[in-house]
Amino acid sequence: MSESDKVLKLLEDLRELQLDETEFGIITALRWYGSLNLKKVAKLIQRPESTTLRYIRKLRDSNKIEFDSEKSEKTWGNFYKLSNRVSALYENYMNMMDERVERIVFDLDKFDEMSDEKLEKYFINEVVNPGKLAEVPSTRAYFHFVSNLQRLIVNETMDSIETLAELAEKEGYDEIKEKIILPPMDVSTYVSVLKVSKIRHILRMNDLILKFDKQVRELAKEIIKEMDKEGIPEEDRKTQFLNIFTGSLDMELKLKEDK
Repeated sequence: MSESDKVLKLLEDLRELQLDETEFGIITALRWYGSLNLKKVAKLIQRPESTTLRYIRKLRDSNKIEFDSEKSEKTWGNFYKLSNRVSALYENYMNMMDERVERIVFDLDKFDEMSDEKLEKYFINEVVNPGKLAEVPSTRAYFHFVSNLQRLIVNETMDSIETLAELAEKEGYDEIKEKIILPPMDVSTYVSVLKVSKIRHILRMNDLILKFDKQVRELAKEIIKEMDKEGIPEEDRKTQFLNIFTGSLDMELKLKEDK
């Protein structure tokens, strides 16, 4: 089975999850966080709780998500998690996307040997195929979720900072310094800009990003080993997202004129 056929088969299995952006957002949120209550899911997908609850019930009825009885017993409120089937499908999808990235990434030495024409033709073949184009709905839903996630992180961080400022003003700065326990979280943003005119330029940029991403993945494994060794409970392990976003404001597709 070709790479394109594999993608089409997987997307056929995932089709029912991708047709609705809200459903896909809920599933993506549960995939990343593992188990969430209604309030958190609603904030992540930027929907009213009443609307979110309606979708959660629909997803439960279709066995795409399920009630997390263990988490609900330990914590106040009802928590939800992905069903085993959907969790496996989602992991297969993400693994396939990772494999595609690994396959199309060249070392600088390799793509430097190719002409601009060959590079362009290669990536046209990558983009213009049934499997890739069939991913458009899920890609759009995924980007919307990431955008919501970024807003949520910023909003919750600012709320926490404002609450801290109010406490410091009320209780006194010295008192707060003695009592406060800060969570191991951070919000940072870095914006870099560069002009490009060739696919080669994008590849050089992606080469830097992927090398950095590899370092982050290795660091993540080291930190997990450290927490396991120290016996840190799961509820004290905070999820820190690192999202590198690149793109252009003037994306425009062109077709060659017939001669």
